[in-house]
Amino acid sequence: MYLSAHSTLMPWAHHNLVDITTTPNTKLETALFWHIPKSGGTTAKRLYQCMGQTLAHRVGADPKFGHDKDKDIVVFEPHVGKDWKVVNVDTTIRSGILKAGKMGLVERGVADLIFTMEPAFAGEKLYSPEHPGRFLALFRHPVDRAISMFYYLQSATWERSYRPEWKDMTVMEWANLPNAERDYMVHKLVNKRFDEDVGEVDLIVAKELVRQRFVVGLMEEMEESVRRFNVALGLDVVEDERNRECMREFFGDQEDEEKENDGAGGGDEGERTLANTDNKNSNKHPK
Repeated sequence: MYLSAHSTLMPWAHHNLVDITTTPNTKLETALFWHIPKSGGTTAKRLYQCMGQTLAHRVGADPKFGHDKDKDIVVFEPHVGKDWKVVNVDTTIRSGILKAGKMGLVERGVADLIFTMEPAFAGEKLYSPEHPGRFLALFRHPVDRAISMFYYLQSATWERSYRPEWKDMTVMEWANLPNAERDYMVHKLVNKRFDEDVGEVDLIVAKELVRQRFVVGLMEEMEESVRRFNVALGLDVVEDERNRECMREFFGDQEDEEKENDGAGGGDEGERTLANTDNKNSNKHPK
């Protein structure tokens, strides 16, 4: 691993991604959302579908829509009448990222937001100094995320990592098993395979990448996190009626919430937001 001269970032991150302090410019940059498993990514995807954004993620390359073999970039509506669009590439996986890069996904400027499970790989293969990216991510407490994944994979028959043998386990029994996701975040941020060791230098590089290049959101502060993402994406949720309605659908009406909180047992805002997010995120596509 080599860092850029006079920088704590890897060369691709230093040159291909805009600094967090740089004023957003959606005409010059393409945003990417790092979808960390069980950390609110599906909720974010649904919200921006609601807002009519053109997204790049695995739906666009689903063979049932007939565009997975196209040689050129195609933007289409996967569901008639839903009024949201996808690009015909799967940017959640490495092979799809390589294909998207060859097809000029970022250079074409057709995606409002790219979703991926491979942030470092995508950052290096999709972007360039001439066509930079802006990274977004929702983070969740690692223990909460791990426990959520444990319960989810007990019944997620559609997932390659489905674990029916976990159904009769307690959390403590499961916690004592060999953990395949050891240092998951660091591996993803420094682009190392899970069978490769990561050390203190990798941790430092990963932390600097998040600090300097990510718009950071927290799952337990979902609404505020989305507000920050909207600024980075150049989305108007005040004057634009559709965007405003989507925010109300996902987070409720602020006036109604204030009235509700005036009564007894209103609960903590963070707890309510997390509960709502978990409810929206408990579905067939939680990644």
